[in-house]
Amino acid sequence: MSLVQSQLSARSSFRIASEKRVSLSRNSFRALEKRLATSHPKLQSKRLHSALATQAQNSNGGVVKDPTWPEQWTALNKAGTKSIDAAEAMRKVTAGEAVLIDVRKPEDYKQCHAQDAINVPLFKTLDFRNTDFKGMIKFAVYAVNGVSAVEPNPEFVDQIVAATDGKEAILYCEAGGMLEPTPNFLYGKESRSLRGVFKVLQDGRVKSAAHLSGGLYQWYQDGFEITGTYDKSNLGRTPNAAPVASYEKKN
Repeated sequence: MSLVQSQLSARSSFRIASEKRVSLSRNSFRALEKRLATSHPKLQSKRLHSALATQAQNSNGGVVKDPTWPEQWTALNKAGTKSIDAAEAMRKVTAGEAVLIDVRKPEDYKQCHAQDAINVPLFKTLDFRNTDFKGMIKFAVYAVNGVSAVEPNPEFVDQIVAATDGKEAILYCEAGGMLEPTPNFLYGKESRSLRGVFKVLQDGRVKSAAHLSGGLYQWYQDGFEITGTYDKSNLGRTPNAAPVASYEKKN
């Protein structure tokens, strides 16, 4: 198989996987409908179904999605994005050259994080009890797929700019992801930290942004200091790829 054929095959697989992620099985939908009806009696089945379809198809003209991972991967490589190891990251932080930034959710950061890291979450947990109808639908879609509902942090880049104050930003998540392509992963492995680096570089206000190779998992494995207690059940696991963010258009 030629390289072009391989890339086309990968793109087709990516599209199919994306369609599968947003599809809801009939049984799952019925269970979800019953669950939501208990908390929100005024919701009608037809309205809920329509809203879920709208969410899945991203047909709302007021929502802008991030570029696809292959597009972000291409941009990151063209920008010469560096993946640095824990030793180099610690050296830069100790020397005052960089700031180590944990892009995981606040609750994950609170449980355990790399020494001297600060938390600037790329996503935050969606509170089902304190959200509008659109947020409730997003919560429902995530719940049916068995994962915690999250929403993008609209202040992410601004908070990175304020935290770094002219220094380099070194971002990490749980497993780190990977930029290097392989026969099985033509676009490397996406992660929240890599998506975060893309957003920072796209904005342009931070002079330099790098990615911590292996994430917190590798930091812990290499014996570097952590604050809190690392959940060893994460050892050897690679968390699911970062969800695609969508943001309201700015006028």
